Amino acid sequence: MHAVPYDSRDQFIYDRELLLSFEGRDGTFETGNPRHEPGEPTHPGVTREHGHGD
Repeated sequence: MHAVPYDSRDQFIYDRELLLSFEGRDGTFETGNPRHEPGEPTHPGVTREHGHGD
């Protein structure tokens, strides 16, 4: 059995609160792949303090 095809993009875009309400396999609500935001020390991108060659 296959899922029915989507008619529009709105059918597979979910609300943030709904996505965050799903429990993970380990029983927690934490992601195993956290997002690293700009400005955080773990962010891999280029910042004013860390240029391309740093």
